[in-house]
Amino acid sequence: MAARHNEFIFRLEDEEVALIRDFEGMYRQCEDPHGQSRVLENLSYHLVTVTLDRAVAMLSHEGRLAIADLGCGLGYFTRHLKQRYPEALVYGLDISSVALERAARRAPDCTFRRVDLKTAGLCIDGGRRFDLAVALDCLYYFEDHEIHGVLANIRALLAPGGFLMVGYHLPEDMRFGLYLRSLADAERLLIPHALDIVYSFEVHNRLDRTYSGAPVGRHLYFLARDPS
Repeated sequence: MAARHNEFIFRLEDEEVALIRDFEGMYRQCEDPHGQSRVLENLSYHLVTVTLDRAVAMLSHEGRLAIADLGCGLGYFTRHLKQRYPEALVYGLDISSVALERAARRAPDCTFRRVDLKTAGLCIDGGRRFDLAVALDCLYYFEDHEIHGVLANIRALLAPGGFLMVGYHLPEDMRFGLYLRSLADAERLLIPHALDIVYSFEVHNRLDRTYSGAPVGRHLYFLARDPS
């Protein structure tokens, strides 16, 4: 049961991976896909939180801090963001309406919106911009021909001087999302979107296991900023 969620994400056909991305079906059929309920027990996410604290401390903005949790899923990390920054306006964005319904019950003080990051000219609530966007373990679900459109949308959601925090799983046998395998790849990927990587760390995690078959192993995390 622990690995069942992958059946909704991809299918292996003659050594080729076909992306399915049936996130709606996954959340209907799987109570806790990817062990989201225990993700904050992962040591890597503690490092992410400390990094976000530094980013927030560096921000200069008028009015309430606005944060977007991209690919928020069941809202566990969205709720964590709201608890960490209680005065902030925190949004959870996801493609699955089922996940968002559950997330809204879990984090009623946050705002949730159904969003497909592939949609050209993406706009949230009439043009909402965010001081901080967090994309943890979600960007590798986009294919090579999609990722720059996705990044353009994310870039457009950032307020001037805003930060983007990315977490990216790098398993040895990964057959999609191959546009990012190193920090150098990340830097090249962000050049067209005028985002500068200001902090990064790589984790080789064989310590934490949030559930049987958890995606331990190599992860890359980086914080990028709009230089304007």
